[in-house]
Amino acid sequence: MTVSVAAHPRARASIRRIRGWTAIAAFAIVLLLTLNAGVPGQEAALRALVAGLVGNLAGWACALAVWRQLVLA
Repeated sequence: MTVSVAAHPRARASIRRIRGWTAIAAFAIVLLLTLNAGVPGQEAALRALVAGLVGNLAGWACALAVWRQLVLA
């Protein structure tokens, strides 16, 4: 029998929630930092958008790694 993170209902919901929060946090932090540094609004928004996408992927990878270990335990 193979244990799967995708089949675990709490893992799937938790990973989805973590992905969203890390994306929002990365977007907000980068937007605030770039605006405080004097970067024009459109450039700051673009950088924040890219940071949100990277934050989404990073949050997904970290959450998946943690949940793999939890499901196996």
